[in-house]
Amino acid sequence: MPRNAHAPLFRLVVAAAIALAGLAAVPAPAAQAAVTSGPTAVAVGPDGTTYVGTAAGGSLTRIDGTGALLAPLTLPRSGPVDGLYVMPSGPEKGTIWVSYGFAASQLSPSGDELVHFTTGGSDPSSCASSETDDPSLYGGILATETSVFLAHRCRPGLSLYSRTDYQQRSAATPSPCEGDCRYGGIAASTFSGQGLSTGFLVATVPGSAKVEIYSQFSNRTSPDFTLDVQAHGGGSTPRPTGVAVDDQGTLFVTDVANHVIYVYGLKFLGNGQYTYEYNRYIGNPPDADSDDSGFDTPVAISQYPRNGSVSELQGNLFIADAENNRIVRRDTYSYKFWDAYLDGSGGGGPSAPPYTISTPTVTGTPAVGQTLTCSPGQYAGAPTQVDVGWNRDNSYIPGEGNRTYVVRSGDAGKKISCFERPRNDAGYGDYATSANVTIQSGPPANAAPVNTIRPTVSGTPQPGQSLVCGNGQWTGTPAPTYAQQWLRNGTAIDGATTSSYQVTDADLGAQLVCRVTASNSQGSATAQSAPVTVTATPPAPSCSGPVGVSINNAAPATNDASVSLRIRPPAGATQVVISNDGGFDTAQVRATASDCTYPWTLSTTGFRDTRVVYVRFVGGGVDEIVTLTDDIVLDTAAPSVDRQVIKKLKKSRGFKVKVTAKDAASGVSKVRFSNKPGARGTNTVVSNRGKTYRDTIRTSKAAKFRWVKVYDRAGNSTGWERSARR
Repeated sequence: MPRNAHAPLFRLVVAAAIALAGLAAVPAPAAQAAVTSGPTAVAVGPDGTTYVGTAAGGSLTRIDGTGALLAPLTLPRSGPVDGLYVMPSGPEKGTIWVSYGFAASQLSPSGDELVHFTTGGSDPSSCASSETDDPSLYGGILATETSVFLAHRCRPGLSLYSRTDYQQRSAATPSPCEGDCRYGGIAASTFSGQGLSTGFLVATVPGSAKVEIYSQFSNRTSPDFTLDVQAHGGGSTPRPTGVAVDDQGTLFVTDVANHVIYVYGLKFLGNGQYTYEYNRYIGNPPDADSDDSGFDTPVAISQYPRNGSVSELQGNLFIADAENNRIVRRDTYSYKFWDAYLDGSGGGGPSAPPYTISTPTVTGTPAVGQTLTCSPGQYAGAPTQVDVGWNRDNSYIPGEGNRTYVVRSGDAGKKISCFERPRNDAGYGDYATSANVTIQSGPPANAAPVNTIRPTVSGTPQPGQSLVCGNGQWTGTPAPTYAQQWLRNGTAIDGATTSSYQVTDADLGAQLVCRVTASNSQGSATAQSAPVTVTATPPAPSCSGPVGVSINNAAPATNDASVSLRIRPPAGATQVVISNDGGFDTAQVRATASDCTYPWTLSTTGFRDTRVVYVRFVGGGVDEIVTLTDDIVLDTAAPSVDRQVIKKLKKSRGFKVKVTAKDAASGVSKVRFSNKPGARGTNTVVSNRGKTYRDTIRTSKAAKFRWVKVYDRAGNSTGWERSARR
């Protein structure tokens, strides 16, 4: 399109006002083969969802912020995807712009097509994927509330399309230009200051190894600044394709020729003048096959805003690493959070713990005797488990691991909140806590009785001794009255309807329970104590050793909630009180065992993998306030093999075997390799018993590592899983 000295001025509302201008004539480098198997475009949305396009088209791969593959988003149009952009804010926040080369679409997060317009053809054949028109090298898209900017893949130039009618308002073809004059990725920064008052737009030119920076769209014939991309650390002539720019003006430029990402800092010279200075590179040039921290043909890049709403992702880079067929999430320096392989070879599950999108909430009437409910929050990372707990005045309430909580009399005037902790195969995320609700100081008027602390039985359960029934604690208005009934093995004892009970020979060996009925004008309710067992005489413990308790002989972990306790009582103890919570709300009272062994079932609820057993003693001279504990990790889930790859080394003989195995609860204990499932002579590797096992093994005989099996400390294991071959 010829330039016109009277071309109108258009300003970019959100990112910048842009100048599209000419390029100096630069010979095109040798053609590069089209990338058709890996990603060609990437964009991260405001909620942390990453969208990935490919040359095959038809759908967008979706990945959440922890690396978990989500269900793909079906595209309404066919054709290669060469550019993606997600609206970061405003009324269209989260909508996705897709460039197909011949057309562009705006989609809702669920995939509904909101807008479609053509840009140089009516069907995919007008701009098909080929070595000449490679969607991994050329093409890009950027949008605001008023304009859409496109870098065309199948012809030179950038174009601005109006959002009012989606007609081209302005276009620029680099001139003079010889060879490959097409643009690659485009990005915009909202940086202002030092003479840059409106932000700016950047665009890569792969064929001439340049990045162009524009701050105003007018009839000027050159960009504000042209950055000549140089190969740092040795290597080939650069071929810049993808670009990202943050709100400080820092540039991140992918180079597919040298398999790195260049970082450039903005430097001001005064009087509104600026330049860009090379800072460093990310990756391992020039060898694309060095290790997992390097790249092999990084074609596109997107950056989550440094002030974005998901704090875990702020400033993170999301790189489309084409030949490795993966998306890499990393910070702007050296730390890599995860790889997400588009073919699922990395396991297809999350490679990082979940993070919080929204916190839980407490619903219900905040009054004594009422039931509160913890409504779930939302979490990224495909959590397989969300543990729940409750706080009183921001301190944990032991033994409360359900979604509901009955407000106790001691909660009056206190602040109650609930919390969750999400978990996936990669481990636990951070705690997410609801807002506090303040419990009313008194019970609601005219309420039926509600039990908040169960009745208790005190005394020695032996013939001739007296037991006393405590009513427990109740709410209700008017104040309730109480009636007691003693039960033997679940059957009411005739005449035993007072708070005390004289134990008889008929009770020997039986379990006694005190049942309390609380009544007022609004209704009645019952609750009963934990059972006590009547014995003839206190048994003398036959086991020796110091007083204490151990679970499964002090094993670190178990995969079964049914365990064996070994409890050594102090002298004079006649009964053992055992509980899964420190408040002893669900305690069981048992006679002391001659062999000090007690079968027990661990709690299967709660927000921790570690389960604690609490023990007290009853008997003459025994201080029952003293509590003994032991703990064990309850892990019923098998470990996972997140990645197992056997890769032929390019520059030396042999193979490289990469394995990543995880167990979020008890930890990995052993990894076995074999040439076939269950074969003798397997190669066994014992890890450091951490949550994650990673190893890279070099071998000349890949067949010995063809199958892998992983065990955790609780005794769970995977099946034999076959390694991927690359």
